[in-house]
Amino acid sequence: MRDEKKRVTVSKDAIVTMCYVVKDLSESVLDDTHALTPVKFVCGDGTFFSELERQIQGMGPGQKQTVLIPSELGYGKRKTENTLKIRRNEVPQVDCVVGGLLRRLNAKLESEIYTITGYVGEWLFLDKNHPWAGKDLQYDIRIIAVEQGPSKDSPFEQSKLRDLFKPSGKKESDDEK
Repeated sequence: MRDEKKRVTVSKDAIVTMCYVVKDLSESVLDDTHALTPVKFVCGDGTFFSELERQIQGMGPGQKQTVLIPSELGYGKRKTENTLKIRRNEVPQVDCVVGGLLRRLNAKLESEIYTITGYVGEWLFLDKNHPWAGKDLQYDIRIIAVEQGPSKDSPFEQSKLRDLFKPSGKKESDDEK
């Protein structure tokens, strides 16, 4: 008898390697991992929206699927309270360009990132919504590999998982500093 290897499919805690293209509904490409490195993640760890992870459950290596993520299950609706109008002279940067990013402190002295959306005269318009907020997104996904995730009951397997996703070149002693 031939020893058949059980085919591993995407499930919670599986280690998934995939490529994807993200488009808005007008077909404009927002992100494309095909041009870069495939993404490797643990299904269910929060790397991707839970709706996307739910829709790729059961897929195996080589399979493709288009997943639609409505804005409310993705980056949320655009919130007008996340926009701001300030005077240009309040910004330390001389070069303020539309689409550029600006970091500001809020009232709690927490750093927030804004996108410069425009300017009129001495006024600068900022937006801290995610650039894809309010957009329904289409993910064209191709699963490259699926590996069985580690057992939650095994400290050894959990440490292997941490090592797998640790930035390269980082020594354990660096974490302790």
